[in-house]
Amino acid sequence: MQQTNCGICTSQPFKYTCPRCNLNYCSLSCYKHESHLQCTESFYKDNIQQEMQSKGGSAASKYYLGEETKVPDTSEADMKRKMMQLLQRFESGDHGAFDEEVGEEDDDDVLEERLKGLDLDSISVEDLIALLPESHLKAFETQIQQSGLLDSETFTDALTTPWWIHTNSGSLIQDIDEPKSSQSQTIPSHLSSIVPFSTLTKAQPHSSLPFNIAELLCIYSIVWRHFNGEFSLEEEQDARTLLTQLSLILKDQEGGGSFGYDSVESAVIGVWDRVIRMNSIFLPDTISSSEAPAKKVLEVLFTDLQHLISSRNTVVAALSHLHDIFATKPQVKEFKKMYQRISKKILFYTCFAADSIVSPDTLWKMLGRQAMVCAANRNTMEQQDSVLGHNAEYVREEVLKTMQREERKDLVTEI
Repeated sequence: MQQTNCGICTSQPFKYTCPRCNLNYCSLSCYKHESHLQCTESFYKDNIQQEMQSKGGSAASKYYLGEETKVPDTSEADMKRKMMQLLQRFESGDHGAFDEEVGEEDDDDVLEERLKGLDLDSISVEDLIALLPESHLKAFETQIQQSGLLDSETFTDALTTPWWIHTNSGSLIQDIDEPKSSQSQTIPSHLSSIVPFSTLTKAQPHSSLPFNIAELLCIYSIVWRHFNGEFSLEEEQDARTLLTQLSLILKDQEGGGSFGYDSVESAVIGVWDRVIRMNSIFLPDTISSSEAPAKKVLEVLFTDLQHLISSRNTVVAALSHLHDIFATKPQVKEFKKMYQRISKKILFYTCFAADSIVSPDTLWKMLGRQAMVCAANRNTMEQQDSVLGHNAEYVREEVLKTMQREERKDLVTEI
């Protein structure tokens, strides 16, 4: 059973998962608890390093540090100089917010003594941070936060850009010296078990199949982003749990029938609604109202779908990766048969997508345009609702009612 409470305080439902140790936690204070200190220190180190490296080549930073125009040989050396500059700022008294938190002369003397004779070419970032007295360390953390290092945009930049964004915007090849946050991802390999769709069934494909694939692509993109594209064995189990919770297509329907969508928009809205219902997992606790993050999730879903569904290659690649996630042997034996059924169902959809006879290239281009038009129409509707004072939630409820009516219809069984 998946843990539902915070692994630190054990009293509150968890809202986040540490990407380093997979610990579930509910708030920043729990994340920074002393029992989680190792990951916390690594987090600060990585984010400081990323911030330093991102500005390593700017002329302004060299001028501010008093350096000449010669560029340092390595970004690591430049990063250390910049970090040293931050340390020296509050050590010399030019630290703004530090004045409120660091006022003890003893700590200033300790810091000054520790900074004497430092060799920036040999000391590590961890050792630099370790030199700070406790009061200065707290002040340093405050300075990082006030500088915007830990704001939402910085976290967004730190995330790996999904492979389907690069696939549709340019080359997948980049300099290996670039930081991981900006490196592109490799396109997932296509399944070797793909066969012509006609070998799976003699019946004509149901009209809902492309829209059902739209749902699968949406749940794939949202879970891929949730795990930042990194799936260890333990994370794959969590991913499978989330995927089955987000999808109606992967669930077994009563009476042996099969659920089917009737449009791109209904597929996206269906996933969006279930994501919002699971906001304790997918949405930040810094925003009390669900309106702002809900709108952002919907924008991401439509944008990702446009990239994923516009090309047969990306559709098959995404479905193949989705299949691989469920094909891995589950840690809980009770899930084995269910995951086998799901894997078989995903293979069915993958074969449909890969077969140019039943799903020509024009189909995927048309679906991509539909996703783009739906996103544009919804933005227009939201603007009109804002002007007229209407409740935009009404639109969502009407779409859900349509989906519920469709859910009761028995469609052609896929498998």
